[in-house]
Amino acid sequence: NQFLQLRKIDKGGVEPHYAEVGINKFLKEIIGFFIHKSYNKELQLNFNSSIDESSKVWIDTEMITTAVYNIISNAYKFTPENGKINVSLYQKLEEPTTIKKLRKKAQSKNWICIDISDNGPGIAPDEVKNIFHRFYQSRQKNNSEMAGSGIGLSIVKEYIDLNKGKIEVQSKQGEGTTFTIYLPTGDEHIKNHKISLQPVKPVDKLQSLDSNTTSEEIKATHIPQENEKATLLIVEDDKDLCSYLDSTLNDKFNIETANDGAEGIKLALKHLPDIIISDVMMPITDGLELTNQLKNNEKTRHIPIILLTAKAADESKMEGYKTGADLYVSKPFKLELLKVQIDQLMASRKVLSEIFSKQIMLSPRNVAISSNDEKFLTRLNEVIDDHLSEPEFDVAAMVEKMNQSHSTVLKKVKSLTGMSLVEFVKSHRLKRAAQILEKDSFQIAEVAYMVGFSDPKYFSKCFSKEFNKTPSEYVQEMKTTQKGQEP
Repeated sequence: NQFLQLRKIDKGGVEPHYAEVGINKFLKEIIGFFIHKSYNKELQLNFNSSIDESSKVWIDTEMITTAVYNIISNAYKFTPENGKINVSLYQKLEEPTTIKKLRKKAQSKNWICIDISDNGPGIAPDEVKNIFHRFYQSRQKNNSEMAGSGIGLSIVKEYIDLNKGKIEVQSKQGEGTTFTIYLPTGDEHIKNHKISLQPVKPVDKLQSLDSNTTSEEIKATHIPQENEKATLLIVEDDKDLCSYLDSTLNDKFNIETANDGAEGIKLALKHLPDIIISDVMMPITDGLELTNQLKNNEKTRHIPIILLTAKAADESKMEGYKTGADLYVSKPFKLELLKVQIDQLMASRKVLSEIFSKQIMLSPRNVAISSNDEKFLTRLNEVIDDHLSEPEFDVAAMVEKMNQSHSTVLKKVKSLTGMSLVEFVKSHRLKRAAQILEKDSFQIAEVAYMVGFSDPKYFSKCFSKEFNKTPSEYVQEMKTTQKGQEP
């Protein structure tokens, strides 16, 4: 197929069909495809974005999906066990000289950049310049990064060039390789080209690129979006009631179901739902034991649990609450009342998350510890504090220090603070910066470096977004406040 495409390209028979896409969501769909693979090989696959979720670019979705897939696929195949693959999305503020030379005068100077880096074997310096040449193969022994027919990276470059983009590679033997894709912003580059009203979806293209993976598997391993529905796990042995709850609540929740407590525990650990509704009387493992196990597990203790029971006695309810249940509902129940109770429980978690994010993150070492959730967040903050001035200390490093899986830490942080891991780390750094600006007379650039920002301009932009004022305005406001408090 790729041979045929190269032949068409040579004959001028391939042209891009542009569509405007949200680049964050587009990339997350592609990365989500590799999630199950990275877990199987014990790889860390990380995605970080410093651009707005609303940012869009004009691209041929089929071509760019193929390009990104080929690069990540290479990284996945040849990165060793327990290795890392990092995908970063950002806007290039300063145009590299190498790209400037390649750019046509009328072309945009602004670029959306995608970095794909790994800590694999790397490529020898004398071979880096040849890797995009058609049919080129490495002379190095055991150089997996360069193995194969030699057309994969060639077609990557061809597709990116057709999209008026550019690609660069940097590699160091024994340390790894980074590919950087430059995609133009704006719409100047799409003039006189075809517009696609129904662009190829990444999921569909990825299925054709990897015949061993189904579209259902791709969809099942996607990265959750900010505005997605919360996940509700229903554990109920009465299949009619389970089906009824599923059909009446799926407009507000993504539903997972289990027909006994043992299966419910497995699904809770697998999916880390946002809330659980469980019957009490069930075979194999009942609802009380399910609640007890999940509330005593570090991964799941933060999840609200509603118990349903036909037993109305106070003793039965007390037993349920002792196991850690958040709410006890007697059967038969009114559906509308149950919906309100679910909403209130979810709302209370949101209030807690706001309290945690405001109080603990402002002064994490001065707040009294009153729950396991607070202990978790405090530990997370301490880990960041220990590496506060290190720009390279990222989400992957933080998760590693927590000795928990990425998905577990993400779910807990999202549930408790409403933030993604990237947002959590950034917010903590900025709040620490605010504390330093309040008490000390450092220059703003110095403070930026102290809290792990390598670019003072980017620091000021993030600070303004966090506090609705620039660092200079914040300092001036603090000085005015302190003067007003003087006797």
